[in-house]
Amino acid sequence: MLPSLCSNLLRHSAKYPFRMMATVNLGGHEVELITSPIVGDKNLPKKKRRPVRGKKMIKVSRPGKLLVSCDDRRLNMYTNEFPTKFEPPTLASQTWTSRKSPGRYLTIHATRENPSTNYVQDENDTFKSIGLSSAIIQSLSNIEIQSPTNIQRKVIPVILQGENVMLAAETGSGKTFGYFLPIANKLLESTPHSSVQGPSAIVITPSKELSLQFLRMSQKLDLPLKISSLDEIWAERKKRKILDADVFVGTPVLILAALRRRLLSLNQVRYAVVDECDTLLDASFSDYVCSILARLNIHKGKSKPLLDDQETQLILSSATFPQYAGEALEDIVCLSELSSISTGYMHRISPHVTHKFLRVRPSEKLPTLIHILSETPSDETVLIFCNKKSTVRFLANELIFNGFSVDMIYSGSNAEEGNTAVKNYEPARSCTYVCTDLSSRGLDTQNVTHVVNYDFPGVASDYIHRSGRVGRVGQVTSGKVTSLISRKWEIPLLMKIEEAARRRERIEGVSADIKSYHNQRWDDRAGIGEIEIEQDSIAAEHEDTVGSHPDEDEFV
Repeated sequence: MLPSLCSNLLRHSAKYPFRMMATVNLGGHEVELITSPIVGDKNLPKKKRRPVRGKKMIKVSRPGKLLVSCDDRRLNMYTNEFPTKFEPPTLASQTWTSRKSPGRYLTIHATRENPSTNYVQDENDTFKSIGLSSAIIQSLSNIEIQSPTNIQRKVIPVILQGENVMLAAETGSGKTFGYFLPIANKLLESTPHSSVQGPSAIVITPSKELSLQFLRMSQKLDLPLKISSLDEIWAERKKRKILDADVFVGTPVLILAALRRRLLSLNQVRYAVVDECDTLLDASFSDYVCSILARLNIHKGKSKPLLDDQETQLILSSATFPQYAGEALEDIVCLSELSSISTGYMHRISPHVTHKFLRVRPSEKLPTLIHILSETPSDETVLIFCNKKSTVRFLANELIFNGFSVDMIYSGSNAEEGNTAVKNYEPARSCTYVCTDLSSRGLDTQNVTHVVNYDFPGVASDYIHRSGRVGRVGQVTSGKVTSLISRKWEIPLLMKIEEAARRRERIEGVSADIKSYHNQRWDDRAGIGEIEIEQDSIAAEHEDTVGSHPDEDEFV
């Protein structure tokens, strides 16, 4: 055995020369000890090193809390680690397009408290210090609201001064009260006029559900103001005058319908609010909205207050800041004449909410969802988002067949079916809701603890609005978001989200025009120039993803 070992070593040393530094005595035989290969010999075999997917980030001694975790532990990231300045971070999701990727996961953990309320406060940060009257403060105290949120502290004094405002803040930060409280304060302090001459304020929303939601929130304050919803009036066919209100809220199509039938007058409007303006100034709705705003005398000047009762103050509100707003409003007002107020966490994923992404095959989506719901406590409310109404119906039937209590929220094809979203959704009731992006904006989701993206959204703004249904101001638990990734074309958006989380930056492409996105998507399918996309088809697909804008004849 030993002589054969020695002969093998000698033959190997003949092929690859080694440096012999010493000899040892083994069983009476002198054997030379091999220490190291000769340096610089080109014939020496080179050891193949396994490529390591290194983390291009600055090393620290105390990594802090876990920020990003995935199936590859080498790509985990902590809060005290930061990517290098000139090299992009290595993403766990960049290899999810391979056939072996199903079964992988990625989690972006909650690392801090809600940024909407977690700011440095002092004794002067009260509703009284920012200019609200005692009547408003007492109404807020009755519903257990004691201090303003971050965005309310910034925007309320500006609106009270009479400036045109572009308000953008993260979802669930209190934007509705941020613009409604100063308007209500000014209406109560101003000289009262007859409401039969027309409303003093109008609020334009993209959907009936959001209009009724605003109506419920404003009625909670129990103020001596008449607030009505045009959508509720049309839906219930009430035989009374529409003009008898101080504040009207409604979708743009219904407002135009009331104007054409001379049931509504805008002559007395002093405050105009475009809520969810990223949707309403989108190419699908901007013509309707601009037609309404063109009838108002919107005052000019960024810091000039209202000079008389004939001018209208414009307020734009949204969770994302649309870059195309300037083009849509170019005939109404210049964006430079609006005071832009935003927060530091706009266009970012919620840092106080856990975001989990699961790579599954398309055939595994339904079993995975059933497994997630089976582990959810019965007293929690879950919102499941789909991209199309047909998927909502299919998924709801499958979940009911598997023993889950499920309700559907989507825009119906007729007025009766369209109201199911409002009738079925009760914020105090625990249930599982299957819905479209119609529910990603405006619904009171204080009791929602889990959002599931059964269909991953196509644009970043939809993901921000969906994930904003949890972790809202006033919620006890921050909640979590789970997304099922099953298609290769969903990976690019996931990579944007992961990179933004690792860099602690805003997500790219949030303010993309949704209708332009669908136009481009259809062009990619049919070939640019081969098929001319009809406007009605685009509007119908947009209705599935955002909300409904029914024809006037449906209600009139």
